[in-house]
Amino acid sequence: MDFKEFKTVLVGPFPPPTHGSSILAKQLSEGLNARKIYSNVSSGRNTVLSIVFLLSSLFKIKEEKIIVFTASKFIGKFRDIIIIVILLMKKKDIYVCIHNNPFFTNGILSKVLLLLSKYFTSIFSYESDEYFLLKSKSRDVFVIHTAVPDEKLISRQKIKRNIENPIRFSVCSHILKSKNVDKAITLLSHSKINWKLDIVGSYNSRYGKSFIQKYKSDDRITFHGEIYGIEKIKILIQSDILIHLSENEEFPLIQIECLGLGLPFLSYKNVGGISKILNYKTSDKLFYDKDYLLSKNLIKIISEIKADINLKNDMRNTFEKYFSIDKMLNKYKNIGL
Repeated sequence: MDFKEFKTVLVGPFPPPTHGSSILAKQLSEGLNARKIYSNVSSGRNTVLSIVFLLSSLFKIKEEKIIVFTASKFIGKFRDIIIIVILLMKKKDIYVCIHNNPFFTNGILSKVLLLLSKYFTSIFSYESDEYFLLKSKSRDVFVIHTAVPDEKLISRQKIKRNIENPIRFSVCSHILKSKNVDKAITLLSHSKINWKLDIVGSYNSRYGKSFIQKYKSDDRITFHGEIYGIEKIKILIQSDILIHLSENEEFPLIQIECLGLGLPFLSYKNVGGISKILNYKTSDKLFYDKDYLLSKNLIKIISEIKADINLKNDMRNTFEKYFSIDKMLNKYKNIGL
């Protein structure tokens, strides 16, 4: 397709591999009719060729408006700085989507990005501390809530009313060390409740394969692998509670999906931004301090979730109020994209 058919370019990760940022990047590129440049060079078969392709693609960009999806880890930030500097040299209108906090305040590369932030527009998915930091420095900064691809499918589902024994839990994330799936299993296995667990997510890494070997003999746990769409939603609507103990998140899509399904989840406080837009009573049933979300407290936590007859409806109401693909795309369009 000729470059002249596009007004915008999106530089970011795209499936595969599939994860929150790549799903969102794909969704945005389609909704905004943006040309795609794949930035996740470490996922390709040949890293050197991927780097060469990325750099050559950046230097050849003819469009004026560029969306850049960022990374949180050191090597990703180094890549992001190179991308942004090249685009600034080409005098492009740059919009940087912050996928993980902290982005501007953690380490030397973050400080470089903070200095560069005066030359581009920063987009956060919630009002984080860094959002207010940039506002205080008179930077161009906006908050745009993310949305999930299965929004319409989720909205059609009926809310599951009762939690029954055995309590059916689910984990929905790729089996990576940073996602703490092992902590979810420990939380359940050391408790005194009757439980079953469905795990949805890829386990193709060396860590994932060793993880499967460790737990495959436990007949309370079912590994479903990497599935999406209606098959994933079916598992979620059969669940009573989702466990999401990742400690490195911006705005996890799975939590948004749970809001739409009215599926309670257990997560750590101060990880990601979704609790910022929930009312206090709702947030109080879903987010916990790490030193409280323990096996010995699980029966009490679940009892409080059961007792809150308004929780599931409050979750769905929040989903309908804040999260839709149309709202997200319109906000991007309103800032010039």
